[in-house]
Amino acid sequence: MHTLHDITSSVRRTHEVRAGEGWPEGLEPKTKLRVPDHGNLVLPKQVEGLGVWQDEAHADRVPLPAEHVPEARAALLARPTFVAPLPVPEDEWFDRQRIDHSTWRRENNPVHLLAAVAFEGGGSVVFGLSRTIIVENLRGFGASEIVSHEEEWFDGDVEALASAMSLQVIDAVGLRPQAEGTSAPWTTVVMLLNDEANEPHLPDDWKKLLALVAGLHGVNLEVYANAWSKKPRVLSDLRTKPPDGLLVADGSIPVPETFLGPYRRFRPHGYAQLLGTAGATDFAEHVLELDMHLREMNPLSLGQATDQDTVTKPKDWVEGKRLIEELEGDHFKLTQRARGQLKDNPYPDPARMFKHVQALAAIARRYHENDGSLGQRLEDVATEFEIEIAMFDSNLTPNSIESGDYSYPAEPHVKVDDAKPANECGRIYFAMDNRKYLFLVDHIGLHDY
Repeated sequence: MHTLHDITSSVRRTHEVRAGEGWPEGLEPKTKLRVPDHGNLVLPKQVEGLGVWQDEAHADRVPLPAEHVPEARAALLARPTFVAPLPVPEDEWFDRQRIDHSTWRRENNPVHLLAAVAFEGGGSVVFGLSRTIIVENLRGFGASEIVSHEEEWFDGDVEALASAMSLQVIDAVGLRPQAEGTSAPWTTVVMLLNDEANEPHLPDDWKKLLALVAGLHGVNLEVYANAWSKKPRVLSDLRTKPPDGLLVADGSIPVPETFLGPYRRFRPHGYAQLLGTAGATDFAEHVLELDMHLREMNPLSLGQATDQDTVTKPKDWVEGKRLIEELEGDHFKLTQRARGQLKDNPYPDPARMFKHVQALAAIARRYHENDGSLGQRLEDVATEFEIEIAMFDSNLTPNSIESGDYSYPAEPHVKVDDAKPANECGRIYFAMDNRKYLFLVDHIGLHDY
């Protein structure tokens, strides 16, 4: 399951790409979209198959300069970061929408999708969220058609995106709240409620639905539905395996401090808060409050683009030097030593090295914008950006990097290939300033610090 961090750290950007005659910019006929529990869904191969997607009213809602709108919408449709299948509406819904389904045959399979993307154009980043129904083979074998499409766009407001997605994802089918195989491990939050029978507004599968919302934030949610009656067991679990966060229902649990107090002793820096769901009259209130707590626990920030199709690839170290130096900012700085290594760098692949430096700069931005909090181990965050970081190297004595009145060892390092000949094995050594919340890079090149 992809998360909100995946969306905000994988920003689609404007490309000099043109589609075939009659096609919107950035879109190509017969593009395949990978849908969980469905497989590859072929988007329309005929312009006419785009159907209601081409409604100009959708374009008016995108808060971008007009020249960037077509590709932003194309990215949401064809290259979203998040995709999840939704239930296909009943026939009565199609009737109310005046969608003629009377001629659909067995091979005309409707697929209902929830999708999201972040897109940068004209210096602004916007978030798009859509619900789309695509009917396969409706215009002939292999030629699908879009029969329903709704879009919502958010002008850089990641919290609004999070709330909107939390309310939408609970409708997803076949979506499992678990980390992707290549993503960083999720954090764990325990929620304590009491006497769920007295909460008639909760749907039958409410635990699974809340787990999906938590999954959007990269969190494994464990719910104790009758915690007060199981107090000894709950306290034992909190002591032996304290989670990263604890949410206790205010009002539903007679004495919340019975759990919050011991948890704070077991996990002094954990997230411990009351959950004001006792007076909730609608399931959506539970969803939005959980979303709020998870955003406080794992703050969302906007990262650098990490998608392969958006990564700049320098052809030589002259260009590599320029691009790496452009990454510098309040969150990410090069020492004179590192800057001097760039011009005639012996590492043989400047594009590969730049990709790793760019990913490290994106992690540094998250570290800086969240006041030194990454929400998990640096090594785990690195896997989200598809790089490997080690915190120590017992074979080397690192330099100490001066930053203000303090110095920091440049011991953490990015491994740019390993188990290769010495002239192909790269490293990026850096220090972490935990007062100014920035990364200080002292070595970019071969493994010879």
